[in-house]
Amino acid sequence: MKKIFLPLCLSLALLFTGPQTTLAKKFHEDGHEIEILWKQKGEQLRTWGKITGGKTTCKQMNYTISFQNSENGSYARVHGFINNYRPIGRNNFRASDKIYNTSHDKSWYVTSYDINCLN
Repeated sequence: MKKIFLPLCLSLALLFTGPQTTLAKKFHEDGHEIEILWKQKGEQLRTWGKITGGKTTCKQMNYTISFQNSENGSYARVHGFINNYRPIGRNNFRASDKIYNTSHDKSWYVTSYDINCLN
């Protein structure tokens, strides 16, 4: 009974959780490591991640991440900031943008990103 029960539970868990739709990408720029994760949820393209490294501390680190949908050509742009950015340590961010064509939720990819340190 135990040998059948565990595989059955795992199969049911995989069936009900469905495929994972969170996507991620890691970039390197000017000594910074930028890790971006994103997921479409309804009419929102949600992003989160971290920025580490660099040489200077910032009062505020601004970022912009641009996305395009490979299925329908839609664009989305997410803006945000991190207060008191430190090169050493983990600097988390979270932001979202409203999108209008929600039929292709797994087709978003990063087209560009920009970070700007304000002292």
